[in-house]
Amino acid sequence: MRKNKKKMYIVMVFAMAAWGIGYSASFLIPQKPIGTIMGKKVTAEEFNDAMTRWHRVFLRQEGLPLDKLVWEQLTLVREAERMGVAVSNSEVIERIGTMGVTMLGNPNMPPDQIVRLLCQNYTVTEEQLLRTYKEALLLEKMHVLISDNVKVPDTEAWEMYAMDNEEAKIEFVAIGAQDIARNVSVAEEEITSFYNAHKDNFPDPAQGIPGYREPEKIKIEYLMARYRDLERNVTVSEDEMQTYYEENKARKYKKAAAPKGDKSAEAKEPQPPQYKPLEEVKGEIKEFLERNKSKELVDKLISETDERIYGSLGRTEQISFLDIGGSLGVFYKESDYFSREEAKDVIRDTDESVYSKFFEREKYDPSPPFDAPAGKFIFQVTDIKEPSAPPLQAVREKVMKDLKEEKALVKARELAKQCAEKAKQTSFEEGVKLLENECKGPLFVKKETEFFKRPEMKNGRLHRYINALEADVPNVARSAFKLKQGELDTVAEESGKKAIYVIRLTEKKEADRKKFEEKKEEVMRKYLSEKQQNFIDYWNENVKKKAELTKK
Repeated sequence: MRKNKKKMYIVMVFAMAAWGIGYSASFLIPQKPIGTIMGKKVTAEEFNDAMTRWHRVFLRQEGLPLDKLVWEQLTLVREAERMGVAVSNSEVIERIGTMGVTMLGNPNMPPDQIVRLLCQNYTVTEEQLLRTYKEALLLEKMHVLISDNVKVPDTEAWEMYAMDNEEAKIEFVAIGAQDIARNVSVAEEEITSFYNAHKDNFPDPAQGIPGYREPEKIKIEYLMARYRDLERNVTVSEDEMQTYYEENKARKYKKAAAPKGDKSAEAKEPQPPQYKPLEEVKGEIKEFLERNKSKELVDKLISETDERIYGSLGRTEQISFLDIGGSLGVFYKESDYFSREEAKDVIRDTDESVYSKFFEREKYDPSPPFDAPAGKFIFQVTDIKEPSAPPLQAVREKVMKDLKEEKALVKARELAKQCAEKAKQTSFEEGVKLLENECKGPLFVKKETEFFKRPEMKNGRLHRYINALEADVPNVARSAFKLKQGELDTVAEESGKKAIYVIRLTEKKEADRKKFEEKKEEVMRKYLSEKQQNFIDYWNENVKKKAELTKK
């Protein structure tokens, strides 16, 4: 913790002096490992270095579980090295050279210039950039070696194609849980019992699982040296704007050349380059120089703020961010409680890696300065709410709604069972009539669907949207392909649009073998790629079991 660093530093300096150990020998103090990969220890320094590099170069999207992903990358890199996979420096430079086309649109740009531009774009050093690309190429090579042994025979490809392209059509009766729930009554003791049964669960709407436990939430306060506040104190002279213009006009303010097809331009002698006049770009230059000057003031002010906070550490009274902000003229704000998912809304557009830092610090342990688009800030956690369920009264309406839907599904199952039994004994139409007699109001819908295919896997879950049902109904689709023409089944969809369906297969279309043969080469490539990826994913998961992250 930072609040203990001051004491620790004094103790360490005293100990080093007493034992005759210089500061330069402090590297001899062993670092505590945060985990092991294949039996070898990984230090916090190694892990944090990898986190920084991979986040800035490859894992730049918001909301990614960075610590988990980077730990997995480290594990796979170690496995590639163990297998003897090697990547030369020339291979790294060659791959980076392709970025001249894909990112920068210039196939003729020298590699060293591409490296410099990428380093600026990703805010990493050249060594960090090259090492990260080398690790990525190691993984790529390793996966190519593994996947080269995967094959798809013709018979297997046809079986996969036949399953993917077989289509079914059903007629159905849908008994919606929400509709029945309107007529369901619940007693107070049922509400209490249902709440107690699910209060310790996190809700999982995708699986239709109720829960009332809320994630960990924290409250922070922060001091920010804001650019917009300090820009008011900045002045930019005419001479400064003139100097900047002269130094940068060739790079930033050159006028576009005349089009090549302009004959009048071609007929003339080559002309010296033309530049936009200073008056035209003066506003842009002034704004740029003001921001640069304000950055210097921000750096100075946040440094003073940090020193003031550091000087207050170790005192018996609590550090007051509000008082420090008032005395130095630094913007102060206290947040509401927020969860990890809500962290991005606290200080907007901040680097993704900072959000996790909010939840890593203890209460009243001031952070070091961090960058944000609006300025630089220091924060401290002022309160922590552990994961817990709010009291029943706070979520009573939600509990009652969930309970009614659950009871409605039970009732819907009973009705669907009666409908299916009647339909099997007589006809589907007679089963529908039974529902008409049992249900009051529009509690069910009878329709026929369009042709649809089997459910497909997306993001770890099966999906199949059927237009006639106006819902994602993977269970209905999966059940339909198990039926023979004319057969019935009852199917529950307990996530999303909850309902019980009575379905009857009316038609099934087999895949067209002729179409398969016509695009066989394309199909084989697709299935080979999928099979290789599935094998790589399975192999990766087994490799990851060889690592253990003991402290995040």
